[in-house]
Amino acid sequence: MSKPIAVLRGQPLFEVVTSVVIAGVCLAALFVGLCLSPTTVQAQGTGTLTGTVTDAKTKAPIPSANIVVLGTPFGANSRNDGSYR
Repeated sequence: MSKPIAVLRGQPLFEVVTSVVIAGVCLAALFVGLCLSPTTVQAQGTGTLTGTVTDAKTKAPIPSANIVVLGTPFGANSRNDGSYR
């Protein structure tokens, strides 16, 4: 086994360079993975939206109302009895 040319903190230079290269490749792979994954960091897209839409005065159900969760693509439409899910 040949002697190392340079030593950094007790490690041969080629081991230090190899460690730095591997760390850089891992970091680059993580960055690319996060950039390419759909909806990388957003709220979970699961859950159930339920309720009933009624008129404030008459308490009568309101059919075909649009229910929207602001700032998200989530929502629902009320049925003939005012309920939605």
